[in-house]
Amino acid sequence: MNVFEAVDSRISCRWFLDTPVDPALVRDLIAGAARAASGGNLQPWQVYALTGAALAELKRQVSASIAGRDPRHEDAEYPIYPKTMWSRTNRGATIMACSFTARSRSTATMPRRG
Repeated sequence: MNVFEAVDSRISCRWFLDTPVDPALVRDLIAGAARAASGGNLQPWQVYALTGAALAELKRQVSASIAGRDPRHEDAEYPIYPKTMWSRTNRGATIMACSFTARSRSTATMPRRG
């Protein structure tokens, strides 16, 4: 699989079955995810894989914590992107870099997808 096939086949899943997952598969997925890029190139992660009563208790605590409010409007535990990234002085460079990347991918030298 090349990078374009990987990008094209990527999905986001927000709905899950309650079917148990093999712990070995969970370990393999975490090991693979550790090599993935992170937002803002920050890697401050800690992973806790829970099942059974521990998972049920965490779900209960989270539900109680967010009841009646929208947690999406709260500050994150750590900044994903540096504050200066979106400043007026850096915005042009960021947009230019994105435009250059898009233009570079559209040149005839790039392999066609699909």
